[in-house]
Amino acid sequence: MGGRRYAHGGFTWVDDQGRERFVRNAALLVDGRHHLVLVIGPESRREEMEKRHAQVFSTCRATP
Repeated sequence: MGGRRYAHGGFTWVDDQGRERFVRNAALLVDGRHHLVLVIGPESRREEMEKRHAQVFSTCRATP
């Protein structure tokens, strides 16, 4: 993506209060530095979490 090196994924789990949670993440290497984009929310709002993550991820840029 735009010459950036990254890995991404998502998973669900049940928290200690019995709620099903969803996380979407991406680890990026930008100018030799590692960055993490992480969005966590309820599994029932997974689509919203995916959209928010994509929105944030698309803004990641190297700056001088």
